[in-house]
Amino acid sequence: MPGIVLVPLDATPVGEAILPHLAEIARPLDWQIRLIHVVPPRSVHRSGDPRAMQSLGLMGAPSLLPDQYPTASASFSYDSGEIERTRSYLARLADWLHAAGLRVEVQVIEGLDVVASILRAAESADYLALSAQRSSRRGLDRLIGGSVLDRLLAGAPIPVIFLRVADATH
Repeated sequence: MPGIVLVPLDATPVGEAILPHLAEIARPLDWQIRLIHVVPPRSVHRSGDPRAMQSLGLMGAPSLLPDQYPTASASFSYDSGEIERTRSYLARLADWLHAAGLRVEVQVIEGLDVVASILRAAESADYLALSAQRSSRRGLDRLIGGSVLDRLLAGAPIPVIFLRVADATH
């Protein structure tokens, strides 16, 4: 049954750990792999705000209270260098998967909310599944990372291929 699997990546070993497993599943089923990475904006400009530019903070993450920053009155600034580095990163992974006999596409998405951007991408085409992975982390690291996975699992409009990664370096 040919189809396309959407694979969001975060440029970490944990995120990439699912790729060999997907390759083993996808090759005999003639699935295509679409690698995506969401690049959040580096800064937000809100019209009428005396603090003209506001950094998005820790690792480009948006505010935990997105309602406090209405997007209708905001413009976003993206780092073109980061976008190019992301394209190169995805191209390297695509080359590796292509060499393993898979059909691969890549897409860089600019988006304020990483999870919402992934879910929109999942709804935008007739994908078979969405991949997701989590390390066996504990504590605050897992709480923060887990919230992303929880939102993906709760909002995914398609089946999710899930991998728990043990002893991964992030």
